[in-house]
Amino acid sequence: MKKKYYKSENLHVAIRLTFRVYILMALYLFASVIYDSYVYNLPFYYILFLILGMLLGQVYRYTQSMKWDEEKHLVVTEFDKVGIFILLSFIIFKHFILGNLVNMSIHPIYLTDAITLITLGAIYTKLKIYRGLINNIAFDLFSNKSD
Repeated sequence: MKKKYYKSENLHVAIRLTFRVYILMALYLFASVIYDSYVYNLPFYYILFLILGMLLGQVYRYTQSMKWDEEKHLVVTEFDKVGIFILLSFIIFKHFILGNLVNMSIHPIYLTDAITLITLGAIYTKLKIYRGLINNIAFDLFSNKSD
């Protein structure tokens, strides 16, 4: 496991809240998929949907940037224009196009769990990217101070 270079009091409140919300969402989604896999005997290949979600979560790397705010002494986050376009495209695809592509012969529980696993993979990847960006900022700050 990578060393954590930052302290949570050096993170903007929105970033700390985002961490907590993503972790709670991930735990809820994980619990619901585990329950459905036990009750409805989901096939093992559904793990591929989690991997697909992790790959889609990599798109998030291009939507988010973080920097150190010298005045506030906090890590702050900001979206760039390309990132907002990618995020909106992803939302439009998920809500409008994916729903129309679904074959109606699929059991709703299987479909819901597939989408849940994709979302869970994306959330996991977002959290890893967040922590990596914050660690890079903190490492740069601490290595510059020691020079």
